[in-house]
Amino acid sequence: MINLITNRIQAIASLIDTENIVCDIGTDHGYTAIYIAKDLKAQKIFASDINNKPLSIAKKNVKKYGVEHKVETILSDGLDFIINDKIKINVCIISGLGGNTILSILEKDCNLIDSYIICAHNNTQKIRTWTKNKKYFIQNEKVIEDNNIFYEVIKINKYAGVKIKSKYDILFGPLMRKNISKAFVSYWARIEERDRDIYQALVQSDKLKAKKYKIKLKMINKVIGKEIVKYV
Repeated sequence: MINLITNRIQAIASLIDTENIVCDIGTDHGYTAIYIAKDLKAQKIFASDINNKPLSIAKKNVKKYGVEHKVETILSDGLDFIINDKIKINVCIISGLGGNTILSILEKDCNLIDSYIICAHNNTQKIRTWTKNKKYFIQNEKVIEDNNIFYEVIKINKYAGVKIKSKYDILFGPLMRKNISKAFVSYWARIEERDRDIYQALVQSDKLKAKKYKIKLKMINKVIGKEIVKYV
């Protein structure tokens, strides 16, 4: 089908229903949108990017894979085309970016969008804090590994799902921390190893920062400590 299908694209597509109107923000070469169309997911997919060069490649790929009837490519900065053209979107995908970049896109959140699928490789606690502050719900979430990089894939729904209530929910996810997977444990074991090195380096030089890392390390141990024996 498509040569460059990844675990990340498959994880995103698994959270989309057949009747959805979907947009893929920062579509790059369009593979996520094309896979969703070829997999008979979604009625319509808007594949947008802020840059002309990747978008022109996406247009060629859409034609190559014969999904022009489902996928429309759009030059746009983030959510601007949705707001400007008043397009109703069931699922908005923002994938493969860092949490801070995703948050800058989410600043233009509007009532034309029902839900988001966020796929980020860092700072996902900031995404969950945003979700909590907006009083939205977590409908689904998972950790996946793709090309030796861990991503958290989070479906945020404005109307249904699980509320974020605690600091543990913000850091680990309210669904993932109660349904622990092998990928989740491997992901947090890698973070624990990195943060322990940072903590030890800070103990003498910056006690305030060191204390924050110590608290985080205790939280990680509480959530995955017993699970590491099973999975890692």
